[in-house]
Amino acid sequence: MIKGKAKIQLFEGGKLVSETREENMITNAVDNILNPPDYIESGMDSENDRSFNPLRLFKSNIADTAFHGVIVCRDKIEENADNVMLPWTNAEIGHAGIPTTNTDSTIGTYNENESGKIDGGYRHVWDFASDKANGEISCICLTTKDGGTGGYHDTFWDLSMGGTDLNSNSTSSFSSNLHTICGRFIPNSEIDLAHYKWFYMDKLENGNVRLLGKNRHDCGIYEVIFFDPTSISVSEKKPFCGIVSMKKVIEIFPAPSPIPDTSSGNYFHGSYFYTNSSYNTSSIPEDEKEKLRNNWFENPQWLAFFPYVIGEEIHVIGQSKQSIYHYVFDLASYTQKSKKVITTDVMLQNYDIGFNYVYHDYKYTWFYGAGVNEDYNSALPAFQWDGKYFAITDHPLIDGTENTSSENYGQLRIFSESGISENKTLQYINNERLSNMATASFWGFYVDEKSHTPILICDSCNINYSAIALEIIKNGDGYDQYRMRVSMPTYGTSRINCYANFMKVKDMSFPYYVAPDNPYTSNGTSRYFGLSLGVLKPCLTTINNLSSPVRKLDGQVMKITYDIVDEEE
Repeated sequence: MIKGKAKIQLFEGGKLVSETREENMITNAVDNILNPPDYIESGMDSENDRSFNPLRLFKSNIADTAFHGVIVCRDKIEENADNVMLPWTNAEIGHAGIPTTNTDSTIGTYNENESGKIDGGYRHVWDFASDKANGEISCICLTTKDGGTGGYHDTFWDLSMGGTDLNSNSTSSFSSNLHTICGRFIPNSEIDLAHYKWFYMDKLENGNVRLLGKNRHDCGIYEVIFFDPTSISVSEKKPFCGIVSMKKVIEIFPAPSPIPDTSSGNYFHGSYFYTNSSYNTSSIPEDEKEKLRNNWFENPQWLAFFPYVIGEEIHVIGQSKQSIYHYVFDLASYTQKSKKVITTDVMLQNYDIGFNYVYHDYKYTWFYGAGVNEDYNSALPAFQWDGKYFAITDHPLIDGTENTSSENYGQLRIFSESGISENKTLQYINNERLSNMATASFWGFYVDEKSHTPILICDSCNINYSAIALEIIKNGDGYDQYRMRVSMPTYGTSRINCYANFMKVKDMSFPYYVAPDNPYTSNGTSRYFGLSLGVLKPCLTTINNLSSPVRKLDGQVMKITYDIVDEEE
């Protein structure tokens, strides 16, 4: 059994003034990293596998990779093996990992001379100078070497630091985040991957793998069943396996169809007509407007939405101009369990498109929403968490007042379950790397059940070609902030061909993240569905709460010695 033993020493004027010894608790982070679910194959070695699997490097010397970094915290952390991320409310006092030129006030240095193999294990030693990591320390956590280098402080997004941002080229961050790309060959005749945004995957009792995704063209939710998931290959001569079945399992709204003999962008949604042009807009009598409005509210023909899974339920939440539509389906049977329509006390909006009245084919018709074949069709206009609704409103809220002179794109308003606005917004915690979230669009939402962590997915703002996972942060009894946990590269050379799409996988949790990937192309056409696995570098691999806090004062030098050893139970 792996045990961790920590020794914290404070020196002043070259003399030892304090020494504290503690034993730690190993979290589930390492087990999660090394033992993903068996239907996620991460050990492909054939020349045809087209996989990138540095997990092999991670396994080769786990003591040096998983425990090489240290994070020193102000507060204690609950000793729960599923606590693999540092809570944002816990201040980081110091951190250290691989050598770096960073000069911030929290960083220490790795002591190469005193570190190395010991009898039965490995020893890591970090030194903190007299002006570094000053303050009260109640907990010490080990992390990966890159996690210790970047830490959890405000500058950990800095690309030169690696951190959790995988767009860094200077530190080979893409590789050091332990990406594993797994895929299977899928003939284009079987499935057009470009039409789907995948949101959930699990293994069925018979061993098959189920994949759920939303079709961006017809707005339906599809189930794809794969057979024999561990025989992964992308070689056409050695196919992964056949698709057992593929079918539409949930259709909330009628599938759109193009209107013949009209310009592109004109669609029918059931009995309603959508156009991306206001050219045909005509004056409609008030009684006709009211009739159309009531008909649409009673039976909406289309709403922007993106599904997400919590527990054994699929949630679909869309919004109209002043209503939130919440559908819940059973994950096993796809039957509808409930539907709620909540009228809000302020106007909502759906990406700058509202209600319109058009005159077409000599009759009045009603349409709503963004373009059917546009990215907005896969957007997440609203979601529910912790008894609250988070939805995009018509105008941004600034200092408690709606700014009616500008449209709202990157701000989520918080509502009660009855639709009453709390006059709070979910805002990004500003820092130098992601200073502008105003143009970011929200694309997905999921909950890591083990750590009870809500994750919001959006595209990049001022970081090119990136999908960002944002953790929603609770302050006191309410929510008003979120902050980036990981940024994933999308598109570009040697990067993931996936647009703002993290995927929830049953039995897998952070520090892993999973993204659908279509990296292999032939004549410009994607040829296989793949998974890209990434490891959140600052994951906590141990938690070591101190019996009594240690206070490091300015002028004192601190040495942390950590022995990782195997001991018989």
